[in-house]
Amino acid sequence: MDSVQRKEEIKTLRLLYEFSENSPLFARIAEEEMIDGNLNKAVELLQNGIRIYPEYPTARILLAKAFALLGERELAYSELEAGCLLFNSNETREFYSAEIEKILSSVNDSPSIPLDEQFSSDEENEEEVDSPKAEEPEIVSETLAGIYRSQGSLDEALAMYKKLLIKYPERKEHFEQIITEVEIEKNNEG
Repeated sequence: MDSVQRKEEIKTLRLLYEFSENSPLFARIAEEEMIDGNLNKAVELLQNGIRIYPEYPTARILLAKAFALLGERELAYSELEAGCLLFNSNETREFYSAEIEKILSSVNDSPSIPLDEQFSSDEENEEEVDSPKAEEPEIVSETLAGIYRSQGSLDEALAMYKKLLIKYPERKEHFEQIITEVEIEKNNEG
C-alpha cells in the first residue's frame, strides 16, 4: 500500500472511531499514534479501550509495546502476560517477549532509531516474509457514508452509497432514496 492509500485508510478509520469511540478500532488508531510517536496518546487510547474490551489480546500486546517504547519494562511485561494469557500460546508468548525485549533494548541503547522502525505491525512482517502484497479491502459502510454526508463531503458520500447499492441489492430502494437526497443536497450546495 502506498503512503497516499495508507493516509486515506487512516483518515477513514479515524472518522469511524470518532463516530463511535466505543469501537474496537481504538487499537488500530493507537497503533498509528505509536507509529507517529504519540506514545502517551496511544497508551491512553489503549487503556480506555481495554476497559471496554478487557479480553482483546491484540490491544494488550500493543499496550505492552507502547510501554516498552516508553522504557516501562514492568508495565510492558505485565500487559504482555495479560495478552498472551488470552492467546493461550507459548509460541505467541516467546515471539512477543523477544519483540518487547528488542524494543526495550533499542530504547535504552539507541533512542535515535525512528519509531516506525522500532514498531511494526505483525501484518507488515508477515507480508514481507510470506506473500506478495495483497490489495487492502476498502471500507464500505452506511455509517461511513453518513459521516461523509454530515461533514459535507457529498462526493465521497455519493460514491459510498453507490457502492452500498451494489453490495446490498436487497436494499436498493433505501439506497436509491438516499442517493437522490444527497444529489439534491449537492445541487443546492453548488
